[in-house]
Amino acid sequence: MLPLSLISIILLVGHPSNSPPPALDVLFENEHIAVVSKPGNVPCHHLEIQRGKRKRTVIQGRSSDSGDASAVIPMIQRARLAFPQHESIHLVHRLDSPTSGCLILAFSPEAAREASDALARGQKTYFALCRGNGE
Repeated sequence: MLPLSLISIILLVGHPSNSPPPALDVLFENEHIAVVSKPGNVPCHHLEIQRGKRKRTVIQGRSSDSGDASAVIPMIQRARLAFPQHESIHLVHRLDSPTSGCLILAFSPEAAREASDALARGQKTYFALCRGNGE
C-alpha cells in the first residue's frame, strides 16, 4: 500500500481509477476556459472535506470513513480527467462545498489570471432559491 502523500500526488496528476468519475456538465468551453456546473456537496479541490467537527480524506472516490464517497470526487480531479488534452487546469475561483453553481476553469496560468482579474473588476450578484413562506 502506498503512503497517503504518494496516493495524493498520484491523484493530483489525474491517475485513472477503476471506476469512471462522475461526468462534468460543461456549460461553455473554448481553448482558454471552461465553465462547468458544480453540484452541491462536492468540494472544489482535494483531500480533506470538513463534515461538522470530523474531517475525512478522499482517495480515489472513497472516503476514510465508512460512508460511500463516490459523489465527493473533487471538481479539480473531475476536470483533469474530463479535459486530458490540457496540460494544466486552474480553478479561477472556488465555491463552498455545499454550494452548487457555475465554476470557471482555465487551461493556462495566463487565462486563469485574466479570468480572475475580470471577476474581481465585475459586480457580483447572488441568487437564492427559497422554498416556503419565510416564516
